[in-house]
Amino acid sequence: MEIVAAVAAHLDDPFLVGRTTTRYKKAYPSVCYTYAAQAWVQLLASCPHTPQFVVKLDDDVMVDRLGVEYLIDRYSTSRQVLGCRVLTHGSVVRNPESKWYLSPQEYSGTDLGTYCQGMAYVFSGDQLRHMRESIPRVQFLWMDDWYVTRGLLSGTNTTLLDLSDHYCSTNSEEDLDLWMSRRETLRNPQRTIFAHFRPAANFTLKRSIEKWKEITALNNRCII
Repeated sequence: MEIVAAVAAHLDDPFLVGRTTTRYKKAYPSVCYTYAAQAWVQLLASCPHTPQFVVKLDDDVMVDRLGVEYLIDRYSTSRQVLGCRVLTHGSVVRNPESKWYLSPQEYSGTDLGTYCQGMAYVFSGDQLRHMRESIPRVQFLWMDDWYVTRGLLSGTNTTLLDLSDHYCSTNSEEDLDLWMSRRETLRNPQRTIFAHFRPAANFTLKRSIEKWKEITALNNRCII
């Protein structure tokens, strides 16, 4: 499931959070996210007051609100920006046994190019209209992170902000332990704003919260 927050400059509390859902999720667990993305793009693009920023999260991502506010304040005057953990030269997986398999019919290219990891990203709302207008002409792809952050933004002058230093995205217990030990030794660490722990089977909500509290303690050493 995904969470989308529209941040409007004129609101006292700028976090308007909605959860995207679909009754087809069980039958089409991957495709539904792209349809959901189309829905929230069209919804936000039709708002009477264009959101200043849009924050998209997976619902199992831990978020540091102070850090999000810092990002929005820092880039408040910027136009056509997209901040995320940037992925470059994404490979196209042709192995049918893989979770990330893409058939030539789904995607004919050999390189996914540059796009954002889908766990969390932030973009300026001035791009919503272009994104909405791109829906009929952009190739549909079940990889919603590619679809939104590359497909729908194709043809724009979007500036990509690589915020990787503000992310914790680990694939194993060992990865997380190593990441934590490295953070503890940094003299001037960047604030961790988004965290995603895998595998999901090892990280219940309770355990994820416990780990997030440890990261929060490290965040308290940061300037922001």
